[in-house]
Amino acid sequence: VSMHQTGAAHLDLHPATIWVEPDPQGMPLAQLLPAGQGGAATPAMVVAYRPPEQLADGMATGYWSDVYALGAAFFHALTGQPPFGAQDEGQVRAGHLQGPPPSVVAYRPDLHPGVAAALQQALDKVPARRPPNVMALLQSLEAFLYAPGAAAAPPYGAQAAGGPPARKSSAGIVVLLASLGVLA
Repeated sequence: VSMHQTGAAHLDLHPATIWVEPDPQGMPLAQLLPAGQGGAATPAMVVAYRPPEQLADGMATGYWSDVYALGAAFFHALTGQPPFGAQDEGQVRAGHLQGPPPSVVAYRPDLHPGVAAALQQALDKVPARRPPNVMALLQSLEAFLYAPGAAAAPPYGAQAAGGPPARKSSAGIVVLLASLGVLA
């Protein structure tokens, strides 16, 4: 039984709490560290993935908060940066609370527009307008990342001369996030 099926939520999802290592077959296997255990995380980094309901007083949190945080992590994985940056904590907070999320295709015009739509929905300020759970988000992203004509990111570690920082391939990201099935 997954975490979200029991009504529980992680509420501390960001890259430092997602531990990835290969399984015996060499496929990426992701595990979630317990909330608060992402030792390499700085306060500014943690805020870069926080949903509005965790930044505002008096708003309810739950599995829908994890959907937003994973949407932000997926955005980062595809673009090389969190949706609202990560340098100035005040600006990041303001972005999560008030600003519209940037479109992933502004950074990655080669991606299917459905990827942008799925991430926009995951990063919606209103929790009820987000995908109903993490598995729905993953299925939506997977459908568009594997759509005919969909472009994949360069393989992990590959970088064209003068190009952006290396990032995992789109397919690898879906495998990675799908392995987080404990949230589904």
